[in-house]
Amino acid sequence: MEEYLLQGNAAKIHGVTIDSVTNWENNRHVPMKKLRLFIIKDLGYNPL
Repeated sequence: MEEYLLQGNAAKIHGVTIDSVTNWENNRHVPMKKLRLFIIKDLGYNPL
């Protein structure tokens, strides 16, 4: 079973608004550099 990170939870974890998360998902904005590594980790992405 896959585990999902909801927008509200992601926003709370990273100290941003749900609108910010929505904008990232829709490629309207790019997250601040300091948040990118944390977001990648939360999504379980491993580039190696």
